[in-house]
Amino acid sequence: MSLQLQFSMDSTNLLYQQDTNIHVTLANIGQVSLDVMHPKMDNSQPIVHVTNSNTGNEEIFRSLPDSHKFGEEPLLLAPGQQLLYDFNLLGIVTNLDPGTYEVSLAWEFNQGNEVAESESMGLTVLPTTPQNIHLVDAVGGRGTVKNCIWVNLAGDTPRIVRSSLSLQQGGTVSNIMAVAPSKLKAKPVMSAPASGLPLRNHWVAWIEGLVLKYTHVDSDLGVLPTRHISLPNPFLEIVKPLYSEQSGDPAIRPPGEALLYQETAGASQFSLIRLELREENVSNTSVVSFFGPKPSWIMSHVFTPDKRVVTYLQKQGTEVALYLAVWPSEKNNQESPIRISSWEGNLRGIDARLGKDKVIRGGLIIEKTNQDGVWQVFFISWSISETGEVKIGPEQILDWEPANAIAEARIAINDTGVSAALIKDEEGTWHVWSSEGLSMVGPKYQKSKQPVKIAFIDGVGKPCLICASVAHGLEIVNIDGTPIPPRPQK
Repeated sequence: MSLQLQFSMDSTNLLYQQDTNIHVTLANIGQVSLDVMHPKMDNSQPIVHVTNSNTGNEEIFRSLPDSHKFGEEPLLLAPGQQLLYDFNLLGIVTNLDPGTYEVSLAWEFNQGNEVAESESMGLTVLPTTPQNIHLVDAVGGRGTVKNCIWVNLAGDTPRIVRSSLSLQQGGTVSNIMAVAPSKLKAKPVMSAPASGLPLRNHWVAWIEGLVLKYTHVDSDLGVLPTRHISLPNPFLEIVKPLYSEQSGDPAIRPPGEALLYQETAGASQFSLIRLELREENVSNTSVVSFFGPKPSWIMSHVFTPDKRVVTYLQKQGTEVALYLAVWPSEKNNQESPIRISSWEGNLRGIDARLGKDKVIRGGLIIEKTNQDGVWQVFFISWSISETGEVKIGPEQILDWEPANAIAEARIAINDTGVSAALIKDEEGTWHVWSSEGLSMVGPKYQKSKQPVKIAFIDGVGKPCLICASVAHGLEIVNIDGTPIPPRPQK
């Protein structure tokens, strides 16, 4: 064969949904010039052959020709000349199930009358079973793309994995990267961007016993070897999300910070502990204590790098109270928390999100008896602006028809402040409440015991689900469980 086709892969051991770069070399080893179509002119090249090593089944993948490129002239590859080309495996091949494969390439040339074929390479796709998923916006306050961190339970050793989720039409999972080994029940937390800003790299932290472990993940710099910080007791928890400064020099990992909280003084106070995260070990800490029990929910928000706050909820008897406090400071002029509002009832779920307009918008679901003694479910919205303006929405009755009580409620807020909730009843059935009313999740995930999150298509569209599967990673689907169709081509 006068056209020699060779290739290499950056990685031949991939996690499910993980991509890899393929480097192709085409060489004319003959005595005459050859007509070769470059993919920039004919994107139906190369052709990828994938054979399952266990079943022998072969699948052939190639991209559809781009009609805009019809009529392009081929390259004339002279004797001894080479053509180099790189492409992403999953740009041509659809997701491969976990297993082992043989991969080879083919390339048509001389007007498609001849075909060059490569030798095959082995490829292993490892299963992923996500647990303890933490989601953040890729750009603060914009929900079209989420970054997430989770623990992969599949494989010999649990490992923390990072991935990206596009909530645009089509719903895709990408940028899979193994981060570090962990314990089975680790709850990793990642850093989130400030309001309106992007964040291309992340600090990641988790607690194992009396140790805070942390690392930094960067697509170019790779994963920082795990750092360790000894903790004074096993009762500390990490406030979500972590903080990271914007990356100035792409060759330097930016500083980060973590906020931890714990109960103190016989349950009459709780403390916030601020830790610096650096490529070297942690250096400075700041601590502040507030009155009241340990929060039943707490979240960090970054208006600007110089203005970071937490919102938290405390339960005392049948009352739940929402507070706003600033991060602990190295200075001794710590401000007292501000009581935002309080409600009577049993809390079933709460969440919040900082918008690109520097407004924290949240919502909570409570159960209580109304004035007539009838047990009902209520949704209440709230917001806090950077300037301190507070808005509390009216108690909105949820049309909760199921006879079973609510076991759990997860709330999502879109880019414009509209809320939706994923609600599980005591029988383990998932329901979605939104502006369109209450509906049951589709059969595939209706009784799912794997993690399920709720979000919005394009950040502002209809609610959608982010679902974990055994061995098959994450999937973004409509509420009824069907795939989200791609955006129509213009």
